[in-house]
This record gives sequence, structure tokens and C-alpha cells, in this order.
Amino acid sequence: MAKIIHAALVALNIRKSDAEYRWYVYHHI
Repeated sequence: MAKIIHAALVALNIRKSDAEYRWYVYHHI
């Protein structure tokens, strides 16, 4: 289920800056 949630977050974060997305992923691995 984590992958599904991650996929949804990716779809949302694509609309934001790449740096912001990477920061989020870095803190939620």
C-alpha cells in the first residue's frame, strides 16, 4: 500500500518543484 500512496504523492508533487518532492521523499523513506 505504501507504493500506492507514494505514487499518488508523486503525481501531486510533479506539479511542485523537484527539490520539494525530493525533500519529502528523503524524509519519508
